[in-house]
Amino acid sequence: MTIGDCEQMASKPGFFKRLKNRLFGIKQNVDAQGCVSKPGEKISKKSSPDQVKIPKSAPIQRDPYFIQIGFDFGTSYSKCVCRDVMTNKSWIHFPSGLIDQEMPFLIPSTLLIKNGKLTLSKDCSREYHQNGLCHLKLALEKVALKEWNDPILAPYKKAINDESTEKLADFVINSGVYFLAKTLEDVKNDIELRYTDFGTIKGDYIAVNLAVPVADAERPKVNELFHRVLCTAWSIAKQEKVKCELSQEELSQLVVKFKDWISEELSNACFIYPEVSANVQGFVRSSVSKPGIYLFSDTGAGTVDQSVFIFYRKNGTEHLTYLHGSILAEGSSYIEQMAASISGDSSWQNLEKWRKRKERGGIESELQKARNEVGKGLSKGTKTTLLNASMKLYIEKQLHDIRVIFGGGGHIEHPYKTAVIKAFSVQLFPKGFLPDIVGLPIPKDLEINGRENRWMSRLSVAYGLSFVRADLASNIYPKDLKDPDPSEIQTTPIRSIEDAPTKDVC
Repeated sequence: MTIGDCEQMASKPGFFKRLKNRLFGIKQNVDAQGCVSKPGEKISKKSSPDQVKIPKSAPIQRDPYFIQIGFDFGTSYSKCVCRDVMTNKSWIHFPSGLIDQEMPFLIPSTLLIKNGKLTLSKDCSREYHQNGLCHLKLALEKVALKEWNDPILAPYKKAINDESTEKLADFVINSGVYFLAKTLEDVKNDIELRYTDFGTIKGDYIAVNLAVPVADAERPKVNELFHRVLCTAWSIAKQEKVKCELSQEELSQLVVKFKDWISEELSNACFIYPEVSANVQGFVRSSVSKPGIYLFSDTGAGTVDQSVFIFYRKNGTEHLTYLHGSILAEGSSYIEQMAASISGDSSWQNLEKWRKRKERGGIESELQKARNEVGKGLSKGTKTTLLNASMKLYIEKQLHDIRVIFGGGGHIEHPYKTAVIKAFSVQLFPKGFLPDIVGLPIPKDLEINGRENRWMSRLSVAYGLSFVRADLASNIYPKDLKDPDPSEIQTTPIRSIEDAPTKDVC
């Protein structure tokens, strides 16, 4: 849709009311769901928000703003892309108070404990700290699944110095609320600096999308916890200036104060969506996208999230049918953890040392051994992903048309690409089979210059989340697909893959 199309639509009586009803009129169950400028104005990525303010002399009589926040809650670093829905222009959020010349959009997802109080990490150059609470996203997942003995929770147990699982759960959840509230407050402030008259017109609106892995999207307990944490955080960010440092008691009181103030409108403004679906939004909307069957392998710091899905269009709408989703333990941080273990020292200082060596492409024997071990585990996990996906297919050889998409900030040639490709030696495929590898296109509606295109491997999820929920591709999950009986499986395809995703979606 062009800006001209938006302006023409917006001129029709009742347009904004219809738009709001379309997006938020029907409450949906969370577990079942699948720099901006004025037109013609160019904004430099390096400009401060003060340099891109809309003039205060702008007329008060205007249509309401609708800003969609796409927030990629990462294991090590979070990223954010915002979109002006009415002009369909998106921009990258650059967090305040952080200095990273290479990737100034990275937001450390680590909390620090200073003098007994929680605060955000502002240091993008390191991930491990003496009193750091890292991998917060994974910790929330473990709490939702009640996996109390997972090593990820160890620093959180140490911080509360209590064996009570109830107190541990409250602390991890409150920590997640604090991180998102404080970070989204910064995003909201940036929006209000860009639109200095934001909030002066009734109907000015901001919504927030956040992603979870496909395997978690199928699990109501995980999905519901992330939605609750996001709603509480957004309620706080909208209504209160959060202190830079909070004691556990102060944080607990803040969460209690706001968790019951979540209106239906605010709940609908917060949406949870599968990471892979967010990752491929730019792809399915591009002119180069082709309906078919895909394996997406997304390498993050904590895990490798894999999904086999079928992409197809029906009545002009994009759909994604997931055959299987896996969360594999071989994320990029696993390399430095294994290297540190091999060296005989798993202290936070040594972990940080090996992380930096890994990032520089070090060839130390400890790193080589760690990469090889990660590769073995990932290859085995990928084979399982492919085998489980094949069990949902009604056309025996449909998997032979599979294409591979790689994503994630941790993706590198070895061990991640080599291990995934090696997995296609499984007997499901002809001997010597090599799948086509598909790259994600650079979006045309995101203000990013050619030199910064390399950022997209880290920004693709946040970019996909910047679309309003009604425009995101719909999802069908593996749990919604039954395994075909042997008699129902076709040994030879009778229709093209574009027309026959599975029996269930025909």
